[in-house]
Amino acid sequence: PCLLPVLLPRLILIGMALSLAGWLYWLGKQPAGWQRGKTLIAAHWPEIACGAAALILYLFTLAPGVLAADAGEYQLVAAEWGVAHPPGYALYTLLAGGFVHLIPLASAAWKVNALSAILSALGIALLVYTVRQETGSPAAGIISGGLLMVSASFWMSATQASVRPLTALFALL
Repeated sequence: PCLLPVLLPRLILIGMALSLAGWLYWLGKQPAGWQRGKTLIAAHWPEIACGAAALILYLFTLAPGVLAADAGEYQLVAAEWGVAHPPGYALYTLLAGGFVHLIPLASAAWKVNALSAILSALGIALLVYTVRQETGSPAAGIISGGLLMVSASFWMSATQASVRPLTALFALL
């Protein structure tokens, strides 16, 4: 298959995620309170694996451009530093606007959609972490994260401009 310019932002984001994972591996030697001899990657492999899988899934199924209804409105207000319909979603608008204006690649609509994918992947990783801490079972964390990752409504919100991934992330926090 040919490499289209619209795929480049996806590949760049995947490359950035892999670079971040490598940096975290190098950084995480043995902070106090962690299991002795384990790096950050080794200690949190279920969270990182599920979060990375979610990010890859969501980026490859991401809506490529401008959308209708609320999603299109969120894309527009982020690009124009506007205000969405009440209640306005001020934090989401500021995050999306910063994402649109600070990242030079791709269209504004694609970047706002990608923000939802990133927030959703972080939410999946946080769910895996929480379930693993509460149950002591990496399998329980992976199963819960995997089920949420592919649930229809969560997946749909993760691939288009939406305030729901940010709300889900805060709920998981």
